[in-house]
Amino acid sequence: VGAVNGQPYVTMEYVEGTSLRQWQRAMMQKQKDISYNVAARIVYEILEGLEAAHKAGVVHRDLKPENIILLDEPSAEGVSLRILDFGIARATKATTQADTGTGLGTPGYMAPEQRTNPDMVTPAADLFSVSVIFYELLVEVLPQGHWQAPSGGRSDVPPAIDALIESGLSLRPSNRPQSVA
Repeated sequence: VGAVNGQPYVTMEYVEGTSLRQWQRAMMQKQKDISYNVAARIVYEILEGLEAAHKAGVVHRDLKPENIILLDEPSAEGVSLRILDFGIARATKATTQADTGTGLGTPGYMAPEQRTNPDMVTPAADLFSVSVIFYELLVEVLPQGHWQAPSGGRSDVPPAIDALIESGLSLRPSNRPQSVA
């Protein structure tokens, strides 16, 4: 981040890889479920990255599969990934564009409080987004308008994961996990 002749700019590293969204769509086209162990490994690595950001006092506020780049093929043993697009992480003014996905988050992944008070979000907002991503990896749809327990149709998903994801999707930020830990 900087300024030249009064013009602010943001630079980002170019990262070559596949977005989590592209990879997930390819799996769906092959009609292959993403195993619980692979989904859990991906979420674990995302949480590792968020932990570093949160310790630095940064809340991402636009975490979604398009902003996660896989550097290699995910497996239960590991995955290399990067969390990209911290462009609105330090936004200081609310805009009327929040519902379009271009202002202060992306509908479907954005914590409810971001719509009403975007400047006051906490790490719990990012954990809401991670919960949406985890649910989507396991169930193949966003958790909007209905709730299907991820373990309900899958023998490889432990029932305890249902409660973990459900708490992460709580509409009340105080009912969600408050930190990556």
